[in-house]
Amino acid sequence: HAIELDPEDPFALAVAAHILSFRGKNPEEAIYLFEKALALNHNSAFAWGLSALTLAYLGRPDEANERLQNVWRLNPFDPLNFYFWIVAGIVEFVAGRYQEAIVWLRKSRRASPRFLACLRMLAAALAASGDEAGARQVAEELLANDPTFRVSNFISWYPLRRPDDLARLKKALLAA
Repeated sequence: HAIELDPEDPFALAVAAHILSFRGKNPEEAIYLFEKALALNHNSAFAWGLSALTLAYLGRPDEANERLQNVWRLNPFDPLNFYFWIVAGIVEFVAGRYQEAIVWLRKSRRASPRFLACLRMLAAALAASGDEAGARQVAEELLANDPTFRVSNFISWYPLRRPDDLARLKKALLAA
């Protein structure tokens, strides 16, 4: 509805793109909306950051990292940085760089200790890196904060596009 009212509102376009990518499982279409939002406001750290996540879903981690650099250049003290640090962790996980993912995810966890998105990805990154004890500890925290969490349910809706990325995430979560 917001886009109908103002089809050139970059914030509304970025929010719509994120919803389309994450909940709608249509990151390909979301990229179009992000590009439109960024064409209207090239200085939107919000749009740069959320579009980086969508590129991670599409299996394009190097492009996603470039976009994240814009987030921190434009708004280094953004209160949402804890979320964009999770995005960086997801990007590094997709790239198979688990140690780098852990660094970003731990940074986010310090800022927001019980954020479920962070706990899920941190448990997976730790397991994928071979840190079984660390993965188990974070998985226990995840389950304490969300007793209904099930890997099968999560994997069924999580929007990673490349089957290998989703399979690695599933395997790591199960190991944790």
